[in-house]
Amino acid sequence: FNVDILSELCKVLLVEDFKAGSFVFSKGDRADKFYTILSASTVDVLVEDGEGFNVSAAQLGQGDGFGELGLINDAPRAATI
Repeated sequence: FNVDILSELCKVLLVEDFKAGSFVFSKGDRADKFYTILSASTVDVLVEDGEGFNVSAAQLGQGDGFGELGLINDAPRAATI
């Protein structure tokens, strides 16, 4: 890693803490952030099944990132996390 680039990134990064069982964002929300999981716990990616119920489509863990698609595509969130 380039130390200068990391120093610049640290100036704009925020740490947010989410309690187990809480949602980071819901499908349809405005995309305004990218997230990286810092802790060792897992995070469920939920999508709607054909009957409108949330089902787990994937699990993310420490070091994984999410939320980039909405930012790149300037689109609402595609899943609940």
